[in-house]
Order: sequence, then C-alpha cells, then structure tokens
Amino acid sequence: MSKPHITREALTVAKAASTDPVRANLRGVHLRPDGATEATDGHVMMRWTPSDAVDLADFPRLPGIVPDELPGIPPAGVILPLELATDLAKGIARASKANKGRLPILNGAVMAECNGALRFVCTDLDTTTQHVGRPLEGPFPDTDRIAPKGAPKLRIAFDAALLKRVCEAAIAVSDTEQHALVFDFRTDVGAAAFRVNGEAGQLSGLIMPLMLPEGERLPGKATK
Repeated sequence: MSKPHITREALTVAKAASTDPVRANLRGVHLRPDGATEATDGHVMMRWTPSDAVDLADFPRLPGIVPDELPGIPPAGVILPLELATDLAKGIARASKANKGRLPILNGAVMAECNGALRFVCTDLDTTTQHVGRPLEGPFPDTDRIAPKGAPKLRIAFDAALLKRVCEAAIAVSDTEQHALVFDFRTDVGAAAFRVNGEAGQLSGLIMPLMLPEGERLPGKATK
C-alpha cells in the first residue's frame, strides 16, 4: 500500500468530480493505492499520476506524526470528500508558498489516522495545519476497466490556453445545455476546424495544433 503524499497538483482532478447529491460516491477525489488520484462525474474523468515517489521519512516529526508509521491507502482506495479536497488544496498552497521550494516534501500533505476519519497535515515548519473529514462511502468506479484499450489511431496536441478561449466563446453563443463544440480533422498536422451552433447563428473557426513532444509521436505519423 502506498503512503500518500498529496500535492496541490494531485487535487486538480477535483474539477472532474460530480456535484450531483444523488451520486454521493462521485462527489470527491479517489486516492488510489498506487499513489494516483482521480475523479469523475460520469462525463469526464481526470487522473493525476505523480512522476516521482517521495520519501515520507523526510517529512518532519510533528506532534502525532511519525513518518514511518503513517497509514497506507487500502486496496480499494479512499474517497476524499470534495469539500475536504478543496480546503486541503488551499492549505497546501499556503504551505508551499511559505516553503519557497526549500524542502520539496513540504509541498504537499501527509495522511494520518484520526479515529476512522481522514486527517491531512501540511506545514511550512513555522505553521502547521490539519484538515479533517470522513471518507465517502464507495465503491468508486473502476476507471482502468473503462479506459480505452489498444494503440491510438490519431494523436494531436493543442495549447490548453487556446482551447479554453475557444470553449469559453462556444459556451457564450451556444443555446443548448451541452454546448456541442464540433471539431473537423482532415490531417493530423493542419488546422482543425471547429463550429458551434447558437440560436442566432453559428460560431466557427480554426485552431492550430502544437508539435508533439518527443515520446508522444506515433510511429510513421507526422510531427504535429
């Protein structure tokens, strides 16, 4: 079982969590036993996989915190309530800002036992904060099972900031709840055409792809 060191980046997946009170098990962030975090509302799923493992032995020994004795994530994972995830992200951000990169282990929080509840602790060595809440009841969906399998047929990269501008414009003119933004791809290196229909007309345009970084290019495909 992994012993979680939760960073601000790991909690960004909360943007995919459900806000539907009927789907209580999706109203939070799933802490996976492999150290990744994920969230879904049934329409979009996000997962954060840390690139480097941290050594919890480097975390300072605070009252009630003994790094070697911290609990691990159980095989089924733990679902962190959305409100607790949001509050914890703010606490980590404050500690990281005060830490100013001096100790990487302090750019996150560790989980400790708290009589069946979730207790996360973050510190900048001057100030220590604790964030406590009870885990949500599962089960959380098996996202590995529903993930696409096999080699991709097409891979295109876009600047997320440009996509955000296009999506914001599409939402502004769309007159439907789902804001159907349609993309047409004629090649994997040229501009992609997009369009969205509104009650008073149609918004359309082009967006250029980015060059794919090394390691992301498909065999035999162009470089964008």
